[in-house]
Amino acid sequence: MKRIMIVEDEVILTMAIQQMLESSGFIVTTPVLSGEGALDRVEDDNPDLIIMDVTLQGDLDGIEATDLIMEKYDIPIIVTTAHSDPAMVERIKNCRCSGFLLKPVNFKEMVNLIHTLLEGK
Repeated sequence: MKRIMIVEDEVILTMAIQQMLESSGFIVTTPVLSGEGALDRVEDDNPDLIIMDVTLQGDLDGIEATDLIMEKYDIPIIVTTAHSDPAMVERIKNCRCSGFLLKPVNFKEMVNLIHTLLEGK
């Protein structure tokens, strides 16, 4: 079974994503609230894929955390955000993420993207 790390500071959304992923057959590691937390836990949790929100607790946003994780690990990362302004979209396009989803997240679309990224790995 594939392991997925959720990096999201909205607890209710995290629970919804976790429930959806588990019902789709994935193992979800303990959710993380910050970019710093993701960097600290990625090696121990050994996820096959990370779902990373842009707006997080702490000093690192999800885009910065994605770039730092990708410097060291080959893990597909799906970035999520509710902000679709041109500057944000450009930042996301320029980061090392494997995919991008706008909030509110369509769970079926998320699961399809996860399968596509994991099959291509």
